[in-house]
Amino acid sequence: MMNDLFAQRVNPDVSSALAGLFPQDPNPTAVTFAAGSPNEQLFPVKEVQAAFNTAIDTQGAHLFQYQSAQGNSALREKLVTRIAKWGNVTTTADNILLTVGGQQGVELVAKTLLNPGDDIIVEVPTYIGALAAFDLYQPHYHAVPLQADGLDLDVLETTLQQHPNVKLLYTVPDYHNPTGITMSVAKRQQLVALANRYHFIILEDTPYRDLGYEGAPLPAIKSFDTEGRVIFLSSFSKILMPALRTGWLIADGELRDAILKMRLASDL
Repeated sequence: MMNDLFAQRVNPDVSSALAGLFPQDPNPTAVTFAAGSPNEQLFPVKEVQAAFNTAIDTQGAHLFQYQSAQGNSALREKLVTRIAKWGNVTTTADNILLTVGGQQGVELVAKTLLNPGDDIIVEVPTYIGALAAFDLYQPHYHAVPLQADGLDLDVLETTLQQHPNVKLLYTVPDYHNPTGITMSVAKRQQLVALANRYHFIILEDTPYRDLGYEGAPLPAIKSFDTEGRVIFLSSFSKILMPALRTGWLIADGELRDAILKMRLASDL
């Protein structure tokens, strides 16, 4: 047995909460309710195959060389335009970091911010994958309930008053996982004001923004950020192909630099 050699965060006696999230079903038409798995019949396989071939024909062997740790610059430029149009966020490609899916983004933020025992706030219920990432860094959780228009801000402020050292608040504001709730614009603005007042960082995890069927998405929480306290995180897993493992985050200044440092250590 080698358990005595493992880091405490491995906790070998407890299985990962994510272990059964993607059951292997040999029937490709099966619908799983364990995770947010897109309908693979909608995957643009031919178009993506053509895109790969075009990229290889255009860039040749250089395509497979080490690149910027922030990710492909042309894609980051396109994401600047996308988030300005659909999230009302003004940023630059230099503030965007591509990630290995949204999950790596959550884990990088946790690695950047959390020491054992640090106070963080999560919605209840919340995305189990985020808890799995946070758990590795042994934080002290504080749960805030949801209302029909998002976080209960009265409970949130009471929690902040009782625990003034809260470092991070994690929220899924658009088509929340697992409740489906979308946070109102007013609460998005008020949440940023609370972050400024109580000195904490907001992780806005929003892989579902593009799944609305009517109207445009609401302005991102990041659009109301005045002090660089909001990290915007999204992914192409739900709207393109999960196995591409392409996520992206926006962070500013020192926060961006710190996350990038963790990214370099993680996978170059």
